[in-house]
This record gives sequence, C-alpha cells and structure tokens, in this order.
Amino acid sequence: MAVEWPPLATAFVDDHQQVTRALKQLKDALGRHDLSEAKRIAEELDRAAGPHILFEEVFLYPEVARARGRDYIDRLYEEHRAGRDLLTRVLVLKSDSWRRLGDEEQARLLQQAEMMLDHAVSCGTLLSHLTTLDQTTQQEYFAALLALRQQAKRWTEIPEPAPGQDHGHVTSPMGSPELPETT
Repeated sequence: MAVEWPPLATAFVDDHQQVTRALKQLKDALGRHDLSEAKRIAEELDRAAGPHILFEEVFLYPEVARARGRDYIDRLYEEHRAGRDLLTRVLVLKSDSWRRLGDEEQARLLQQAEMMLDHAVSCGTLLSHLTTLDQTTQQEYFAALLALRQQAKRWTEIPEPAPGQDHGHVTSPMGSPELPETT
C-alpha cells in the first residue's frame, strides 16, 4: 500500500532534494576548479534555496528545538550562515579568479561546500518533526511555505538571526503565521 504524504511533507522534500542536488553540483564544480560553473550554480542555489532556508529557520527549527534542544539548532543555524557565506563568496568572484585564489582559499570554499552538502543530507532527516504536527498546523506551515516561495527571497538576502536566537515562529491572533521582515 502506497503512503500518501501530506502536501507540506511533499513540498518540503521536493525543495530539499532540489537544494541538495544543487549543493552537490556546486561542490563538484568547485572540486573541478570550474568557477564559471560554480558561479552559475551558486546563482541558481541562492534563488532556489532562499524560501526553503527561511522556512527551516522560521518554522522547522523551532519545532526541532522542542525535541532536540537549543544547542542542536544553534549548530544548524551556524551551518546556514556558512552556506550563506559560501554563496556570497562564490558569487562575487570573477570567472578567472580561481587562478588567483590561494590554495587555502580554494580549500576553504570546497570545505564549506562539503559541509553544506552534509548539512543538507542530515537536515533531511528532520522531516518527521513536520509530519507529526497536527493537520491544522501542517496546513498553516504549508501555506507559509507557499508564501515564502512567492516572496522569492534569495538565501543571501535572509537576515541572520542574532546569536542564540532564531527567527522564531510568531502566530498572529488570527492563527496564521506571520513571516519575518526580510527586506
């Protein structure tokens, strides 16, 4: 018997797979020293991952914190900061810059890409924190994910939460999620 996933789980997994594939492609391009391809992928990843990253930080991570604690999600937020830094650094490089980058800088970019790929793989296991929510909350979160996709914020445009804090999930009196200001 086939299991039918709720719309939130399906949308989250689809986004997550897209982000994970792009991170793998970015890591591979950096490993080949193909900076023009890495920049192209980073540009796509910046656009595609923004809504997913913001959804994780605003909705998923507070749910995870209840089960796994603050230290665990602080590490997840730090990994997102590293991913944002990686994209920012790749996007500002000129296509012929690879030759001028030192071995240490090249190794750092590749290490960040590998860490982000590891993060994406391990973060995908957090899906159960969404699928165990009650139907009403899942519907609200699904609507929020769709709204974040409509906003289309880039990953590099998402403000960093203050250390030890997160974007948090704020609920309006009407019960619909309010999204953080990301201008």
